[in-house]
Amino acid sequence: WPKPAEFPNEDKEAPTEHFRKAREYAVGDLFTDFTLRCITDPKYRGRVNAEQYDGILAPTKVFDNFYYVGQMSVASWALKTSDGIVLFDALNNEAEAREIIVPGLIAVGLDPKDVKWVVLTHSHGDHYGGAPYFQNLGAKVISSDLDWKVMEAPPRRPNAAPAPTCDITISDDGQTMTFGDTEVTFYFTPGHTVGTLSTIFPVTDRGTKHLVGFYGGVGLP
Repeated sequence: WPKPAEFPNEDKEAPTEHFRKAREYAVGDLFTDFTLRCITDPKYRGRVNAEQYDGILAPTKVFDNFYYVGQMSVASWALKTSDGIVLFDALNNEAEAREIIVPGLIAVGLDPKDVKWVVLTHSHGDHYGGAPYFQNLGAKVISSDLDWKVMEAPPRRPNAAPAPTCDITISDDGQTMTFGDTEVTFYFTPGHTVGTLSTIFPVTDRGTKHLVGFYGGVGLP
């Protein structure tokens, strides 16, 4: 997989400062436009096309117990608990799970054998395609009841990655699951798919407690 271009004289502080100022100005009714132009950018796809490809992105420790292990065009996140790792989404296919997620986990000091659960935020192949790989290693896959039905239907695209088999179903809004020392609360936020799942769970940043609201999919109608 390709890597992002390197810029040896890059001024990393400048874009951060511009982004901060834009966020300050984007109050009230301007905030939605700010998120579209500066973050998700679907109206001006030409600006970010060069960034939206299946390329390598460095694995990153975002909180003490929450890590980014995805690639450039689609995400995968690892939540470390006292009883194992909860993986949020699994990329496009087995090759990406094996050759991007697994090395990413190792790079941030996690053991891929500790992946006990895979939460699928929604029923698109680029998020569930790698789930069977972890399922074959013993992980349990979690999805909403509506999105399980979508994944179990015949694939709409030729050469689509096979879907995982149903392990655990989230059927109630506000349903909770406890993974070791970490409780995760699930909410239905449909729009991106019929059964998109968003979650709320605790993390820490250098020991300071925070609460993450993890959105399961943008692109609302």
